[in-house]
Amino acid sequence: MTRTEPIYSYQSCVAIVWLSAIVLISAWVFSSGPADDSYIVARYAHNLHARLGPIFNVGERINALTSPIQLLVFYLLTFVLPDPVPGYQVIATIALIVSTTTVAFARLGDTSMRVLFLALALASPFVTFWLVGGLETPVLYIGALFLVSLILGDHADSRGRARTATIVGTLMVMTRYDACLLAAPVIVPLIYRWRRDPGTVAVFILCAVVFASWLLFCKDYYGDFLPTSYYVKLSDVAITREAARGLAYQGSFLTLSLAVFAFPTTRKALLRIAHDPPIFGAWVGVLLSLVYGIAAGTVHMMYAYRFFVPLIPVLFLLKFGIRGSADNTNTVTWNQVFAVLSLQSVLAFTMYWYSQNFNLSLLVRHQTPANESFEFSTIGARNTGRVLQVIRLQAANVIRDWNTLPEHSLRVPRINVEAGGLLPFLLPNAYVYEKLVSFRHYCKTSLNAGADYQQVFRSQSETEGLAPSAMGSWNLISSYPLKISGLYRSKGTLAIQLWHQAQPHPVILPSTAGGHCAINTGQSAIRE
Repeated sequence: MTRTEPIYSYQSCVAIVWLSAIVLISAWVFSSGPADDSYIVARYAHNLHARLGPIFNVGERINALTSPIQLLVFYLLTFVLPDPVPGYQVIATIALIVSTTTVAFARLGDTSMRVLFLALALASPFVTFWLVGGLETPVLYIGALFLVSLILGDHADSRGRARTATIVGTLMVMTRYDACLLAAPVIVPLIYRWRRDPGTVAVFILCAVVFASWLLFCKDYYGDFLPTSYYVKLSDVAITREAARGLAYQGSFLTLSLAVFAFPTTRKALLRIAHDPPIFGAWVGVLLSLVYGIAAGTVHMMYAYRFFVPLIPVLFLLKFGIRGSADNTNTVTWNQVFAVLSLQSVLAFTMYWYSQNFNLSLLVRHQTPANESFEFSTIGARNTGRVLQVIRLQAANVIRDWNTLPEHSLRVPRINVEAGGLLPFLLPNAYVYEKLVSFRHYCKTSLNAGADYQQVFRSQSETEGLAPSAMGSWNLISSYPLKISGLYRSKGTLAIQLWHQAQPHPVILPSTAGGHCAINTGQSAIRE
């Protein structure tokens, strides 16, 4: 291949140093605040390690898991680490950096193109934020990266690539079910192409059996194929009402991630898409993901474009990674690379200090935490780690207070939490009420009524106006004021409180999501 520049020029060295600084510094500062929901998976993993089963509350078979692959990873980490989340953050960081760099050298033609890919797909603060976010996003990102890389290679139509792509796609779906929207349109043409090859058919059948076995296990063990998050988060989404918000959010993502670079412009690229079913299928998968993302991309814990992050490397590779395309070499200037790195630096700074879910609506409408267009869009990511530190203090408060009460020798404490991850993880013996793990199809009840303790997040204005009797029979155990900084005119104070009530009602929730409310108090006592 003819090059018009040295492999390592002055510009390339500056760009690589700048790129490395963005990735490493962003990952470091974001790592102090992993998503609270990552500790939901960690609690499941610890119970599984303790031979209690993949459960959240002892005696209850409730599936609040959205990623069986992440559960497996956390379970393995519990053999060597008391807290699997930091270990997962380190492993995800190394794996994603290595895999993205490897694909850049394998699929892109010259140094400037490779650095541009890494600047867009690795230095993006949306990527580094979820790289250390503690959830399944890095696994999906790596899976999508390799799946598309496989179909763009010189021997992409080989039976070996078809088998490998089938395995990668299956792992993606078992990482999160909705990944099938991207994986299936790629895998189906490959399986059809090699439908008469015994080895390929055998791999397909094996993968199908593995996935079906997990679904059958969920049905048998939990009583439902789907996790509770499907019912809690998506069942009440009104497409007609949310479509405009979802499209606006996608517009922000495509603009801020510079995904416009990834759309094909050359005749050769268009012809490859038209005549290569797996590549055509990949574009279909991207389209399906974007359509589904109109509703799914704005629900709880999808902030910072978590649902869309795996599409960033996919979109870039589908344009620039096609061998023989004019887009593959000599199309990028170093000024473009530096412009992208500048944007990523500004975005990373903004996300950490001002808005961990930065979007274009913030430029046209004044917002506060009370009227955000999208979740966490006015609160800087630096606040997450501080909130988690307070929650650790709350766990100590629960233990200390519970040990002073006569009930502590008779049963475990019951806690109603707003943040369902870290506090339950730090109190492994507690019975936890939380909207995902307490979801029941046929039993709706007040979670506060049966709780000894209640975790409350209040703004300063709510706390100042709270009368002593406002919580009824509840007594305040602790309250930690926390100054919250973000992208709004005045800084706010968040009070993270812990309340206690004497003589709560018995637990009436059934042990499975499909059960009915228990009316016999002895039943709840047995489970505790």
